Amino acid sequence: MNGHEKLTDAELAAAAQRGDALAESALVRRYSSLADGISRSYFLMGGDDDDLRQIALIALLGAVRSYDAERGAEFKTYASACIRNRVRDAVRSASAGKNAALNNSLRIEDEQAADGGVAVGELPSPELSPEQQYIAKEAEEAFFDALAESLGERDLNVIKLYLACVPYKEISERLGISAKQVDNTIYHAKKKIAGLLGRLKD
Repeated sequence: MNGHEKLTDAELAAAAQRGDALAESALVRRYSSLADGISRSYFLMGGDDDDLRQIALIALLGAVRSYDAERGAEFKTYASACIRNRVRDAVRSASAGKNAALNNSLRIEDEQAADGGVAVGELPSPELSPEQQYIAKEAEEAFFDALAESLGERDLNVIKLYLACVPYKEISERLGISAKQVDNTIYHAKKKIAGLLGRLKD
């Protein structure tokens, strides 16, 4: 343990945004169980638990990098909204154009997050005010900034489409690469992302 563990969420976020990697890691560790709890409360068609968990954790990292205490929201509330919106986007994208009876996301309303009993059903509504939409956009940009640190430009483009649940064939056609290249890129990108998240949680 170091002195960072004694800092408030707002202090850690501010330090992280000044380039303090230890502060960033401390805040990610503090709320990783919240991200895990939210990701476990959804089902992603065509994906797996690790996919949603990675999406949730990178959304948490985006929240750390975009949080502004002067807006008035507690970090926990802000991070919860960012994570939940990002996970929901992935689930909606996976369900788009499919049979809703078969592909409806499985919501677990009463599941408790492991961070101390915050029910997923108590988190903010997906209907966002203009201010919340602006904040969510900032978090979205921070989300992909975090990915860009570990991935090259082509890999980042592939993983953006993958996280939006675009089929491999369509990714291949859009980017002009083979389906095998798409598969290999996603495999290696997920390993890089796991490494990034692992370092933050160590």
